[in-house]
Amino acid sequence: MKYGQGFLLRRLEKEMNKTFAIIGSGGYIAKRHKEAIKRIGGNIVADYDPLLPNTTPPKYLFGYKFDYLVICSPSDTHYEYIKMGLENNKKIICEKPAFLP
Repeated sequence: MKYGQGFLLRRLEKEMNKTFAIIGSGGYIAKRHKEAIKRIGGNIVADYDPLLPNTTPPKYLFGYKFDYLVICSPSDTHYEYIKMGLENNKKIICEKPAFLP
């Protein structure tokens, strides 16, 4: 499979010791991304999920230093979070679909 979890792992192996922030950190796919990040030696420095207590709201995420923004939120929020990440010069990993029209 070209674009599964294995693809993410192979791609990110080149990025060991990088830092990550996750939006939508409580869902199924976020758990898989967290596992992949751990396997490659990455460090999650901030996360946000509106349904989980003690997570960092998106407007404050960018106060943290991190390399990658991982978007695992519902599809209808992807565009907004991708835009926020790009405006803050972050590399984006977005679970599919990137956004809906």
